[in-house]
Amino acid sequence: MNIFAIIQSRVTSERFPNKVRQKISNKYLYEYLHDRLLKSKILNKIIFVIPNNKKNNSFYKDLKKKKFNVFKGSEYNVLNRYYKAAKNFKADIIVRITGDCPLIDVNLMDKMLFKFIEKKFDFMSNNDPATYPDGLDIEIFKFKLLQKANFSARENYDKEHVTPYIKKMKNIKKFNYKNNLGDFSKIRLTVDEKTDIEFIKKLVKKFGNKSINCKTIMNFYKKNKKFFKTSLLI
Repeated sequence: MNIFAIIQSRVTSERFPNKVRQKISNKYLYEYLHDRLLKSKILNKIIFVIPNNKKNNSFYKDLKKKKFNVFKGSEYNVLNRYYKAAKNFKADIIVRITGDCPLIDVNLMDKMLFKFIEKKFDFMSNNDPATYPDGLDIEIFKFKLLQKANFSARENYDKEHVTPYIKKMKNIKKFNYKNNLGDFSKIRLTVDEKTDIEFIKKLVKKFGNKSINCKTIMNFYKKNKKFFKTSLLI
């Protein structure tokens, strides 16, 4: 099976333009995320899917220069962009990652993937409902579901967000991967604004060269809630 992480990313975010080029530990955000995903024991390929427009041309060149896999597609129909990328690279199982989540937990992702394959699920997520910190969202699904969604979705919302149509499908085997340490969904680790990247830099610096994972962050939060005061969902 071809198991690919597909990362939707762009430089044209309205709230925080060019956030993918922010630096974390001397690496661009997109590079930092890519390098974390490389530690997976099960992924076969990592693919960036970006809008096919002039504003993202320099980002495309950056990705190609680093020899990262990249696919250009529709700017607004992200569902179609995902589908065409998955078809082009011949994916069987897709892990959906967003480019503004640099602290994605690879160990968590691999555990989910092994369970997905073992139990023969069609769709799995850890955010329906969410119990993990916002920014550690992982969605896994079979290519056939992505294909069906691409040709069946009619609403703009379903096309802009990739998985809503899949989640509405009936007669498929779905599973929500729950956090057995409790509900930490109010912790915000995604990058939407300048303050978000500053907090993530601060968090990464706190742990030095140690690998930050979900469990580490949650345990640290329990004893240091004041540290997270700028990163909590209201």
